[in-house]
Amino acid sequence: MALSKEERRLLGVSTTQSRILRSLDKQADGISIQALAKIAALPRTTLYWPLKQLERRNLIAFEYAGKRKRWFSRLSELPLRKKIGSLQSVAGDVHVVEGVEQIRKLYNLALDLHPSERLLILEGIAAAKSIRKKGGLPFISAWHVRAQRQRIILESILGEKTLNTSAQIDSRVLKSLSRLTLWIGYTVPDKWIDVDSTILLFRDAAVIADWKEERAVYINTPEIVRLIRNFCEVYKIVGKKVDIVSHIRTSLREAA
Repeated sequence: MALSKEERRLLGVSTTQSRILRSLDKQADGISIQALAKIAALPRTTLYWPLKQLERRNLIAFEYAGKRKRWFSRLSELPLRKKIGSLQSVAGDVHVVEGVEQIRKLYNLALDLHPSERLLILEGIAAAKSIRKKGGLPFISAWHVRAQRQRIILESILGEKTLNTSAQIDSRVLKSLSRLTLWIGYTVPDKWIDVDSTILLFRDAAVIADWKEERAVYINTPEIVRLIRNFCEVYKIVGKKVDIVSHIRTSLREAA
C-alpha cells in the first residue's frame, strides 16, 4: 500500500521514514537492511535510527533470518484510509470531527498513530462534567488503560476541583484507573483552565476535544503543536505535582 501525501502527514513521518515505509511496503516477505538501503537509495548507516523509531510506533517490524534481521511493513494492519476518511481536513494538517462517536474514534486513532510516547493531557474544569453528561467516562477510563498498556507515559494538567471531585466518579471507573502504574498530574488553580475542552498532546501531534459541543480537532502542524506544548509547559512549571494513581487509590480506601 503506497502512502498518500495526506496519510504521510497524519502519520507525522520524516522524509527518510517515508522513503523507508514506501520501500518496505513493496517487499511483502521483508528485506535486509542492506537491501533496504539499496532500494531506498539511502546510506545504510542512516537507517538504524529511523528504523528503530518506526518499529517503536508499530509501523514496521522485523524477523530474524538466521542472524540477520528482515524488515517488513505493518501498514496493511493499520486501516489508515478508512480512518482518515472519517476526518474532514480543514487546513492542511488540521482535521475536524463532529459527534461523540467520532471523538472516541479520534482518541483511539491518536493511540494507533502514536504508541510508546509520552502523552500530556490538559483537562478543562468543565470538560470532566461534559464527558460525564455524554456518557464518556467508561470510555475515557478504558482509553487510559489502553494507553498504559502501550507503554505510554501519562501526564495530566488539571484543576484542583477536578482532582478533589474524583471520588464522586463511579467506583467501577475508579477501580479501573487505580490499576494504572504511573500517572503524574500537575494541579493548577481552577480559574486558569475554566474551559470546556481537553487537550491530548503527543510528541508531534495534538487533539483538542470539546465534548459539550461534540467537536474535536486533530492537529499535525509542527508550529501549532510546538506552540501548544510551550503553553502546557508553563502549567507544568507552576503546577503542583501529584501522583494521580495514589490519589485515586486513597479515595477508594476512604469510600470503602
